[in-house]
Amino acid sequence: MYGALFYDGALCDLSNNCSAYTSATDDFIIKVNTRLEYNLNETFYLFAGAGYRFLYDRGKGVGFYTRTGNWAYLPLGGYFKYQKFLFDLEYDLIVYGSFKSNLSEVSRTFTDLTHSQMGYGLLLTMGYQLNESWSIHGVYESWNLDETEPVESGGLSFVEPQNNSQSYGLKLG
Repeated sequence: MYGALFYDGALCDLSNNCSAYTSATDDFIIKVNTRLEYNLNETFYLFAGAGYRFLYDRGKGVGFYTRTGNWAYLPLGGYFKYQKFLFDLEYDLIVYGSFKSNLSEVSRTFTDLTHSQMGYGLLLTMGYQLNESWSIHGVYESWNLDETEPVESGGLSFVEPQNNSQSYGLKLG
């Protein structure tokens, strides 16, 4: 996925005085996974697998710096088919997560930081089987990350705050 996102947060100075701040960001997300399905009957499947998600984030305007995230996760869920309608619910259990903030882009007094970050993702897919080979799906994804432990740089402590992102899409396959 690639696109401009809306940042709604805060802009802080070196004394940690913060004020509300909104801006656009450019984000690039790669998510790949594999899963093994267990067929319970003709209409219901359970699945589990392994996955990886990468995020590149760069805000536009003052106070932003490059941020990259890497997460390994286990996709767990179920798939249900009713006549020509298809439903897929996936829970992504993060087993490893790291988030790098390139603070050196803001000031030479800071070093780049890497935080461990955990959380989970949810993926809901609802579709319609057009014919034997093709289907169309509406997709909703939510990625929810916990606040990190503080890490020091330039004599100050930094955390990656709790955050979530939501994506909507259309899939033809």
